[in-house]
Amino acid sequence: MSHTKNCGRPVFGLGIANEKNFSLLPQVLPESIGFLEIPGDLLELPSAVQKLKKLSRRQHTAIVVRHLIPGYLAEAVPESPLRLKNEFDNKFRARCKAASELGCRVVSIDFDIPRALADAAYNVQLVQFLLSLAGTLEELKLIMAFPLRLPCSIPGTAAASFLAFKHRLFYPGFRYRIDFRYEEQDAFGMLENDLKTLFFDRNFWSLS
Repeated sequence: MSHTKNCGRPVFGLGIANEKNFSLLPQVLPESIGFLEIPGDLLELPSAVQKLKKLSRRQHTAIVVRHLIPGYLAEAVPESPLRLKNEFDNKFRARCKAASELGCRVVSIDFDIPRALADAAYNVQLVQFLLSLAGTLEELKLIMAFPLRLPCSIPGTAAASFLAFKHRLFYPGFRYRIDFRYEEQDAFGMLENDLKTLFFDRNFWSLS
């Protein structure tokens, strides 16, 4: 289950894990589901795209794309040869365009930001690569929401470090999506402190 805030009013949606789960969706969704979060792979399945168009246009269900590009590719590409970066960029642009045609305004890719916070060389490479994607996001009016796990899975890594990384990008189309692990010990206590830091980055949430 995922939800986003809109002018202070929570809007709840449903996250779909894979093609099999997507096939189980009814043709008409309950009115309480304001948006549908799908994996990026579905954008290359014509049958899925047709169903998404109907949901988006007839029911006014917003589409959010999670894992627009698989995480393992996103983690490797900043330090990959130029040829692979170009291939990534082509795939990224094609999927962004497909998402935009569905009325999507928020996409997500799990880049390895935790590694960038601990590895200065990788940090520089990742920042440069992310900035190279900003033109496509701007053109298609998309927001890139980076997954941010809270409580953080890496000891000693504070929310302020993630916020500082985003500020280095200096582009308003990059945000964070809070993946809140509420089942972890003292999760709500730590969340209260982190939200003070992430005051402008708490519009998008994912709850498993």
